[in-house]
Amino acid sequence: ESSDLLGRYAVADEDIAPGTIVASGDPTVAILNPDNRSLMYEFCVSCLRPVDRVYPCLTCSSVIFCSPACRSSAGSSFHRYQCQMDLYHFRQEDTEDAFNIFMTLQTLWQKPPSFFFDNWSREKVELVGEVDLEYQRFWNMVTHHETRTERSFLKII
Repeated sequence: ESSDLLGRYAVADEDIAPGTIVASGDPTVAILNPDNRSLMYEFCVSCLRPVDRVYPCLTCSSVIFCSPACRSSAGSSFHRYQCQMDLYHFRQEDTEDAFNIFMTLQTLWQKPPSFFFDNWSREKVELVGEVDLEYQRFWNMVTHHETRTERSFLKII
C-alpha cells in the first residue's frame, strides 16, 4: 500500500510472531564496509565471506580475497576501479558512514559501461530496455526525479 504520509509500505494479513523472517533475498549491491576497520582483512572483498586462506589483490594492498576465482572476478570488474581510486585505503582512514558514499559507485561498477549506454534514457532519466529486475527496483527507489534540479542530483552523488 502507499500513502502521502507513509510512502510505500506493507500490511500483514495476520499476526507475525517475533523473530519470523518475512522476506529475504540477495542484495542488488553490496560493499565491504565493516564497523571496525581492522576487520577489512578478515573478509573477501568480492563475496564478503570470512577468509581462511588469503589471496591478496595483485595491484593493491588494501583488500584480500578468499579464492583465486573471487580475485579474478573482482579484478576484471568492480575492483579494478576500486584499485584505481585506492578506495579501500580511504576506508582505513575514514569512518564507515563517510565511506558509504561509495555504495553508489559500486552500483555502477557491478555492470559494464555498455549496460548503462544500452539501458539508460538521458532524456527521461530512466532505465529502459532489457534491465534485470533488481536494478530496475534499485533505480525506482529514487522518486520525484522529474521535480528535482540538476544541482540536487549532484548533492546525492
